[in-house]
Formats: sequence, C-alpha cells, structure tokens
Amino acid sequence: MISNIQFLPDLLRNTRAFAEGFYDLVREPILQGCGIQAGASPESRFAHWLKPGFSVETFRELSGWDESDIENSWLRHYFALPTSAADYLLAHLPADTLILSFEMPPWLSDLLDRQQIPYLDIRVSPLRFGRDLYIALRTHQGNLRQRLQAYVVSAEELRLEAAALAASVRMHQQRLEESGRYPLDLDNTLVYIGQAPYDASLLSDKHSTALRCTDFADQLRELAQGRRLLHKAHPFAADFAKEEQRALAEITGQAVGTCYQNAYQLLSCAHDVELVGISSGMLQEASWFGKQAHTLFRPVVPLPLADTPLSTQDFLQVHFEEWLSPGFWHAVLTPEKPAPRLLKLPTVQHHHARQSLDQWWDYAKVMTWEKSLPIESFERTGGILLRQRIEALEQGLLQNRSMVVDCDEGNEVYWPSSARMRGKITIRGRGNRVIIDEQVDFDATIDITGDHNGIVVDRDVRIAGKIYASGSGGMLRLGAGSTFTRVIIKCHEGRNILIGRDCMFSNEIELRTTDGHAIVDPETGMRLNPAQDIVIGDHVWVGKGVTILKGGQIPGNTIVGADSLVNGIYTQSQTLLAGKPARIIKEHVTWQRELKNSFSQAELEAWKRTPAPAEATSPTLVNDDWERAKQLALEKFAQQPQAFGRGQLYQGHEAWALAGQRPTLSRLQAYGLDPYLLPEHKVLDIGCNLGLMGMALSPRIARYHGIDSNPALIEIARILAAGRGIKNCEFQHCSFNDLMQTSPEPYDMVLSFAVHVWIGLPMAQYAAQLKTLLKPGGTLIIESNNLASNDQSFFSDIQVFLDHGYILQKQGMLKDDGIIERGFCIFRCGQ
Repeated sequence: MISNIQFLPDLLRNTRAFAEGFYDLVREPILQGCGIQAGASPESRFAHWLKPGFSVETFRELSGWDESDIENSWLRHYFALPTSAADYLLAHLPADTLILSFEMPPWLSDLLDRQQIPYLDIRVSPLRFGRDLYIALRTHQGNLRQRLQAYVVSAEELRLEAAALAASVRMHQQRLEESGRYPLDLDNTLVYIGQAPYDASLLSDKHSTALRCTDFADQLRELAQGRRLLHKAHPFAADFAKEEQRALAEITGQAVGTCYQNAYQLLSCAHDVELVGISSGMLQEASWFGKQAHTLFRPVVPLPLADTPLSTQDFLQVHFEEWLSPGFWHAVLTPEKPAPRLLKLPTVQHHHARQSLDQWWDYAKVMTWEKSLPIESFERTGGILLRQRIEALEQGLLQNRSMVVDCDEGNEVYWPSSARMRGKITIRGRGNRVIIDEQVDFDATIDITGDHNGIVVDRDVRIAGKIYASGSGGMLRLGAGSTFTRVIIKCHEGRNILIGRDCMFSNEIELRTTDGHAIVDPETGMRLNPAQDIVIGDHVWVGKGVTILKGGQIPGNTIVGADSLVNGIYTQSQTLLAGKPARIIKEHVTWQRELKNSFSQAELEAWKRTPAPAEATSPTLVNDDWERAKQLALEKFAQQPQAFGRGQLYQGHEAWALAGQRPTLSRLQAYGLDPYLLPEHKVLDIGCNLGLMGMALSPRIARYHGIDSNPALIEIARILAAGRGIKNCEFQHCSFNDLMQTSPEPYDMVLSFAVHVWIGLPMAQYAAQLKTLLKPGGTLIIESNNLASNDQSFFSDIQVFLDHGYILQKQGMLKDDGIIERGFCIFRCGQ
C-alpha cells in the first residue's frame, strides 16, 4: 500500500521549471484523489517527505557534481551514480513511498528498479498533434500499469486526430499556393530534424558526450544520396542549428538548406519527403501521417506498438485533462480508498462574463503572460519584417546623428530643446529617469537595466562615449560644465558615480563601480570585493587612458596623469596623481583649459563660479513625493535649527541632491561596510540624526532601527524615508538608556557614530552594554568625535573593547566634512 508520495526530479540537472511545474499541477489532484499530501522536490521551497537531514548539496557532493562545470557533471552521472550517493538517497527514502519524477534519469530508475521501489516516470508525449496534450507515463509496477490501461489513448483516436489536423493544414496550404504565396516544394527531400544540444534524449551510456549528427555520418550519407537535404532547427537552439548545418554539409558533401515549414506542414503534405534525426519526438509522429522517418539512435519516449506485448520500458499515453483529475489518481494509486467528491474539473465552454470583465482584473493578463505563443504569432504574421524595418530606421537615425529612445513603460527621459542630442537611450526596467539639462552636447549611448536608477547630466556638459547602469537605485551625475571626449562609464550594482563641475575628461577613460566578478573568501563564502561608489570633485582633469575603479575618490582641483589607475581614496587637492596605482607626484598645482604662459588669480579661480545644479528648475530625478518630502524636511529643520551642522543639515546625501555637512555616501565609502553586511541583517544606529545612514543601507539589509534623543530629527527622518518609499527603516525617539531598558533583541550590526561622548557612560561600561546589543559575531562600528578637541583619547580609550572580547577588524581616519578629523574602528563581537 502506498502511504507516501514524493516528487523527485533529476537532482543533478540544473533545470527545474518544467519538473517543478508538473509537480505543482498534480499536487492538489493527488491530495483530493488519494488523501495523500505529496512531498515536493527537495530543491523547492515547499516541504518534502524525505527523512530529516537530507541535503541536496551533500547528495551532489557524493555524486561528484561540480558546480563550476554543471553540464559536464550532469552528463557524467546521467546513467550511473557513485555507490555513496545512491546509499545516501536510499537511506533518506521513507518506507512505502511512491516516487514521481519528471523525465526520470536512468540512474534513478535503475536504483528504484533494484530496490523494488514503485515509481511513475512522467513525460510529455512525443505525439503532440492532438487537440489535447498527452502525458506519457512509465512504471515497472505491474498493478499500476494495469490500472493505467483504462486511461490509455486509443490508436483510433490518434488516427482521427492526425487525419483532422492533416486535412486542415493541406487546405490552408492550398489556399496559400493559389494566392501565389509560400509555395511548398518538398519532393525528393530529406529533412534533418534538429534538437537542443544538451537534450537528455541525446545521451548514451556508450558516449561521454551528447550525441551529434557526426556520430551517424555513414547512415546520413547513405540516406541523403540522390535527395535534397534540408535542416529544421529546434525552436530553442537556433545557434546550435548553424553548427549542425555545417556538420551535415561536411558529412554529405552537399549544400544544406533551411526548412522554414512547420512540423505539421511537413508531416501533412502529399510530397515525397522523408525525415531523419537522432531521437526527436517528431520522428515518432511521422508514422501517424504516413511519412517515412529514420531514427538514428532511439525514440525519446518509447511508445508501445500495436499488437505487441507491453514492455516495462514503454510509456502509456493519457489525456492531460485526465491526468489533472482527482479521479485518475484515485483509480491508479489508491482504488481501495473512498472515491473523491469531485472526480474532475467541470468543462467550461466559451464564457461571456470572463471575456467581458477581464479588462478590470488580471486573469487575462496572466493567461497571456504565461504563454510564449503570442511571440511566435507576432513573428509569423510579419513581426520579423516589422522588427527589421524598425532596426533599419534606427540605423538611419543614428547615421544622421539623431537620438533614438527605446524604453520600457514606467520610465522617463527628458531633455530641453537647447540640448543637442545624438545617440541612443535604451532602458529595460521601471522607475528609471534620464534628465538632460540646458545646453548639453550629448553624443553617446545610455543603456540602463534595472529599476529606479537615475542619470542626470547638468547644464553645459559635453559628452561622447557609452554609459551603462545596472541594478537598482544607482545614480550617475555629471556636473555642470564638465567635458568628456570619449569615456565608458559603468554604474553597476545600484552604485553611484558622482562627478563634479568643470571637470575635463580626455579619451579612452573608463569608470566602473564593480569588478564584474566576485572574489570570495573560501572559508566563509563571503564576497570580498563588493561594488562601491565613485566620487570625483569639481575641476578635475583626467588624462587619456585613465581607469577609475570602484571606491575611487578624487578631490576637487586635481590632475590625474595619462594611463593612471585610480583605485583608492585621495584627499589632498592641488596635486598631480599618476601611476598604477596612482600616487601624488607633484603638489601645489592646478590646471586650466586654455594654453598660455601665465594666469591671473581670478582666472585660476573661475571654475569655482560654475553655477551649481538648479534643482528647483530642472526636472527631478525621483517622483514628486520626494520633492515634497525634501521641501517639508528643510522647512522643519529651519523651524528648529540644530547645534550640529553649522546651519546645514548634519547629514546629507550626494545622490539625492540633499545637501548636508557630512556626506553619507562618502562616509560609507570610507568605512567600507559592505563586507560586513548580509541581506538578512538587522542594524541599530545609536544617535541616528536624520537616519540617512540607514536609508543608504536599506537596499542591502533586512531592517534598520535608528534612535535619537532629538524628536525633531526623528520627525525629519520619517519624512525623508516616506518620500523615498523606504519601508524597512524604523526611527524612534528615545535615549540610549531608554533603549537598554527595553531589552531589545540583538542586532547583526550596531553603529555608534560620534555619540559616546554624549551618552555619559565610561567607555568600558559602554563597551559592555553594546555587547549585549550584538549577536555573537556581529559588527560594531564606533566613530570618534573631534580628535583635536573633545575626543583626543579615542584610540587609547577604545582598547577597552578588546578587553571585553571584541576583535578589531579595521581602523582608520576620515575628514569627510573638510573640517573635523575623526577616527573610527570596526569590531567583531566575540562569543
């Protein structure tokens, strides 16, 4: 008796959509028909019924599966498993379990055969010409095969389906030919039926790689003699089809054309055409249409021949609608149990209400979304020709120095009439904005992939080159009056590149916020090279061939020599940087665009008078909610000026055009927090001020909790977060002592920025209390106040953290506001 049902796909194959999709389809019919909750694939998010402790990763490791070489790992173990992997799987299979598998691999069926464990191998039937899709099922259990027989699709039905389809196809073909369009000429033709290169049906236990047409050269040469040879590509393997055509031409010594007719045009026509292939299911369909087919290897899904005994290797075909019914599963698996209340879903005919009302709900949308057929229909009704014409028009516009915009819905591109625009802007995603200001000379391409990215080109900028942005929430800003001869700018992983006013970039320059690939600590599995922002000040001259990598910061009024590599933070202005990596080779220098022997002081400082971006008059980068929130926050701040910030907001955000004394992105860059952050982390910020640190971190963490004893700052923080649509940041008006009274759950990271001098606790006591707020292994970042005045002993005082079991990870200095020098330390909390 079957008491458990477990879905078990090919755990060594790196494709899951079809397998898990088919399991999903029958989970509820099985439950209603058999009263058994079937266990999901152990790779899925749903519960499986393998014994506790089973790990797909362990199974793959025992199988010799190599994640860096997935395809070859699958090929190596498709037919046989190492004994250790087989024993591990068997040890976790509960007793009295039926295994359901989609396209069951031989290693699994052989293992279940040897152990006499019942199973059903589920596949889509190769006979796909019927109005219903047939499901093919195979089992080695005699009683299950006997019960399935009652549902098998009859040969008479298959012949009727093939005859009806063939008649319809021939009629339509005749009408096309009568109109002089798409004539069919296939007499004396051999059509090779292509397949996807790594289809399981191409695998053989006698070959170490998937079969190719070159493995059957002699048979193909003989079959092709005296016939025209065409190649019909697999719909998912257009690139591989070219390789197959070249191989067929070499084998047969004749030209190989492309077959443009669909499968049932070939099978239904009265022409003298034969088919050949390795194992395509289309070869099995041919006999039902009276066509000769040559299968070079073996059928993909063996079907029983008429009047022959049923083999355990044969598949039985049932209607898809039957397969989805509780009654089917009850009759096949548990006929001894009471029948289900509902044997099958009722048949629904044309439904006027559904078609009339779908425009208000999304049922029709999802029915369209889940099908790829509209794409094929579009292309076959002239879509390919339309696409070619659009591309030709684009090329013509580009050649005539015009601007082409290709954007998904939900994005915005703006430029004024005074801007001179040439090139192309492509946007894939939503909520992205490209804003070009007055008098810009733009001769470049922009390619954005992701959501809520922004590109702002301020007035009087001249740029030629390529701009790429990917990820979500990143920003590129090119300051007013800056010029770029020929640059490549890559603003990836949602990071920012901010370039100041009156900068001069030569050609062959590249800026990138990411390395493109991950460097990983093999012990922890942590990525060691996260993406970082690039910040370049005003009036910076960058020479030919310079590369500026993630984390690069160049202060204003600086020169970077040709072919240099900038990969760090530079703080000293009026310098000449050069080298790989760049270093200061000359101090007390500035630069001018004009070539002459002497300059007045007014000329040397003219760049300082380049107008700042006119935020109020330019279209905003984000939506109106942010503009209203920013305005309201500034009004609140003006009503209650604060002691910190010297008349400005204490915190600012460079990418959101929110001016403040301390720039948030530059601070994060200096601390280098990315290696310590994970998506599931919770972060506490003690003395959060406006909470901009948390808002900047919000895309990379699960939750941020900022506290501050100043209610006005907390109110402003909430306004700003709402304006940015940030949901995972919580701001609380309370003191540090109030927080400790609540005994909060420990955090993964605690931020203590320049607040310990105001809390009123000895440093040792503060260190002890912070430890209670941190999870073991959590991260603490503590920053000094002014090292020159009220926090001179910071670096000696923080030694008490070591006494309390903290482990120092990093320490450094920063002067992000250009006035106050501060120190910081990053600790890991010990056990």
